[in-house]
Amino acid sequence: MRLIEPTRGIVSADDLVQMKPVSLLVNTSRVPLIEEGALIIALKVGRPSMTAVDSYEKEPPTRYQSSIASPR
Repeated sequence: MRLIEPTRGIVSADDLVQMKPVSLLVNTSRVPLIEEGALIIALKVGRPSMTAVDSYEKEPPTRYQSSIASPR
């Protein structure tokens, strides 16, 4: 998949809060389709409970982005 502006961050905070607490969010698209800031907040409140992200807004991941791996 090629990243275009309409698909950047297409998974928003509104989408994340609707996920069940037992859900797992996986992004293997190699492009940043999930709003990173919203994902960090969503993980802290447990919706979804886990995530697997194959790419970040900026590579290599910054300290801010590494909090996606362990938000608690």
